[in-house]
Formats: sequence, structure tokens, C-alpha cells
Amino acid sequence: MEDSAYQVVEQLPVRIRKAYEADAPFIYKSWVQSYQGQNKDIPKKAISRMHKTVIKRLLAESTTVVACGDSADTENDIYSWLTARRTQKFLVVHFCYTKAPFRKWGLLNSLLKVFEYKQGEAVLASHKSYIIKELKPKHNIMYVPHLQMHNGLVDLENLYETQNGDIDV
Repeated sequence: MEDSAYQVVEQLPVRIRKAYEADAPFIYKSWVQSYQGQNKDIPKKAISRMHKTVIKRLLAESTTVVACGDSADTENDIYSWLTARRTQKFLVVHFCYTKAPFRKWGLLNSLLKVFEYKQGEAVLASHKSYIIKELKPKHNIMYVPHLQMHNGLVDLENLYETQNGDIDV
């Protein structure tokens, strides 16, 4: 992945870049809080303490890109972020978050372009979220919670080894 700036010119002066180490606390905190808020049937302690290892592993195994300000003064202002992974067969989206004032601006679509996403291709989501639910009608997104498990992606790719990325629903 190039670390060059992609511009969302018609909408916001935004730079798309790979997440910096300094972005990690915001990404982790917004992931945990957003996931807790959207899954009220899961005890908060289970997410904050037990799901921490899942999130940290997925962050380490994947690529996180951010939409941030495009000037030196605003490059640390993160408006949206996406943690995903492109394999030979699949685009796997683990989680994404967009701050409320920046929703409906197409930031997630711009972040998906970094992973060479083509509308209509199968996207596997390891976590349910509002954004994933909102995008589902326009995109071919399938929730596969097993991708959260250690070796979950390897196991899924082996399962679909002969299908060249075609997933049956």
C-alpha cells in the first residue's frame, strides 16, 4: 500500500494515510467504545478486558488507514479509520469508525479504495457495526465472526480454497 495522500477533493480537504503509531490509542479506544455501544447484549467488561486481545491481534495482522486533515496542523485530526486486510481471495474488514460530524461524506468509501475495493465484490466483516449494517444494502458485505478467531482467516480461506473468492450466502 502506498502512503501517498488520496484526496476526497469534492467533499473535504482530507488525506488518506496509513495509521501512525501515535494514532493507536484513538483507534483502539474508539473501536472498544463503538463496539460496546453497538452490542449492549455483551457485558462491557467482556469487551473491554477480554476482547482487547482480539482487537490487538487484528490490528497487528491487518492494515489500518485513516482519513485525517490534509495540513500539518490537522494531520493528527482523525475523522475516520478502517482496519482491513486484502488477501488473494477476500477483502476482510475488521472494523471501521467515523466521527459523527463526518458521516455521510464518503470517507469509508475513500478508505476502502486503499484496499483496491471494487463495488460488488464480497467483503467479509469480522465485527458487526452500524457502518457495516448501513453499507450492506449497497455492498456485498457478509458477517463472518469466525474471522475474529486466531487463524480464522486461514481456516476460511482453506474452506473456500477451490472457489476463488466466491462465497455462498
